[in-house]
Amino acid sequence: MATATKSKLATQKLDMMGVLALALELTAIEQEALIMALQSRLHLKQNPLHPGWKAELERRSADLDNGKDPGIPASEVRRMARKIIDG
Repeated sequence: MATATKSKLATQKLDMMGVLALALELTAIEQEALIMALQSRLHLKQNPLHPGWKAELERRSADLDNGKDPGIPASEVRRMARKIIDG
């Protein structure tokens, strides 16, 4: 985030229009990341995970983090996806 934007953030009234004005000063990549973060939060609020799924996702994430599950290489995922798409 640019320094000018940070200083405006400290002094500007943060109503919706103020937030929008600051968001418009972000780079295109930062704006896209902001949009994705907001959409993700809205989706989760409208479609909360079943508690069982949340626990399963946390378990799988931990397995990836600690190396217990090495995951699937991207090249293999692309190959499998291409096979599904091509039939």
